[in-house]
Amino acid sequence: MNSVKMAATTANKHLFSPQVAVTAGTYKIASYLNVTARTSGEMGFYIDEYNAAGQWISGQYKLGVTAGGVTNVDLTYSPSTTAVAKASLQVIVQGNSGLQAYFDDVRWTKP
Repeated sequence: MNSVKMAATTANKHLFSPQVAVTAGTYKIASYLNVTARTSGEMGFYIDEYNAAGQWISGQYKLGVTAGGVTNVDLTYSPSTTAVAKASLQVIVQGNSGLQAYFDDVRWTKP
């Protein structure tokens, strides 16, 4: 009901989460995904890393989902350097993939 609908067009589509403060250590990122259509390609999950000023430093590819249906996405993330002060989840739908999905309930935890 409150999910974000993501649908492929001719170009890649990007969804960026708000930046969250991070420190050294390991984070668990969990979310809900329902892929309702797909002819090719994937729904990609990345972590974008930023310094304290909010400038992009680097990114980490985490997962590519190609299977249809409902799944819980579970990712593990650790900042790549001590310069990383913030991170953001980026979800990408590949262009021309026929992909349609509903994405919801993103949770960042540090066990």
